[in-house]
Amino acid sequence: MSSRYAKVSLTLPSPLLERIRGRVGTRGVSRYVAQALEAEERREALRAWLADQDAEHGPVPAETI
Repeated sequence: MSSRYAKVSLTLPSPLLERIRGRVGTRGVSRYVAQALEAEERREALRAWLADQDAEHGPVPAETI
């Protein structure tokens, strides 16, 4: 994570926020959310790369999977 931060406001479902606070405490929510967003960015990048590979080379044959 970058050493530069910006403050944002998020609206989350209360039950979700309470579960997160239960895991990480009140002061750990920002780090938890940042890590979750970074993980989602990596998943999106992987999905895009896989789609590009499918477009270029065709899908992986079922028997290979």
